[in-house]
This record gives sequence, C-alpha cells and structure tokens, in this order.
Amino acid sequence: MSDDDEVRPVSAAPSGAGEGPPPARAAAPVDVRRALVLFVASGIALVGVLVLVGCWIVVGARAGETTQEGSACLAAVDAQEPGAKIAFELMPPRSTCTFYQSDDLLVTEVLADVPPALAWAALAAALGGGLTCIAMFVVPRLRR
Repeated sequence: MSDDDEVRPVSAAPSGAGEGPPPARAAAPVDVRRALVLFVASGIALVGVLVLVGCWIVVGARAGETTQEGSACLAAVDAQEPGAKIAFELMPPRSTCTFYQSDDLLVTEVLADVPPALAWAALAAALGGGLTCIAMFVVPRLRR
C-alpha cells in the first residue's frame, strides 16, 4: 500500500454535521400590543375588585360603629320586635335598619353606605377588565 491509499473510516453523518450546537428554532413572535392590552386590562380588573372589596369592608365597619351609638331602629332590633331587622346590600354597598314605629309606619334608616357611583364604577372596571382579558384569550382561538 502506498501513502496515497490511506484507509479512512466511513461515517454516516455528512461532514461538519457533528460540529457545534444544533440549529436553533425560530422563536414565536411576540405580540407586544396583545401583551400590553392584557397587562392594562388585568390591572384595571384588579383595581376594580380591590375598590369593591374596600367598599364592602367600609360598610361593615361603619355599620358596626353605628350599632354602638344607638338609635330607635337598633333598639327595636335589640328588643327583637317583629319586623325589625338589619340588612346589608351588595350593590350599591350599604347597610339599612328597618323597623315599625308605634303607629305601624315602616321606617328604614341607612346605617352606612358608600357613594353609589364609586361602587358601580368599581364593578364596571372589574367586569370590563376581566371580560377584556377573557376576550384576548378566546378571540385568537376562534380565528383558527
């Protein structure tokens, strides 16, 4: 055998295939506008929920303070007179006390409340932000 007849091993891989890292796949495109809309909408929804919960807490705390001050209605509730009751409403958040006066006149006193516009705006923000987030996930899937 001469120097020109050198035996070379046969490989199954083409030359240069085993060198370096494998080729990278293209990253999924990032939709910055969609991400920004989701970020803003979820922030608005979170603020709306927190304000609404804050309204309910304020109404509960003020109603508790009012029961310590005393009134004709609260005295009727304490005496367990028929028809005397304290009620809490979710929207708009407020607490009321209802009782019958001596002449069978139904009287309702508001013990505590928050501005209705604040409560409704908070509810609108919570629902609007939440529905926007849901729509941002659902609409692209419906287009496929």
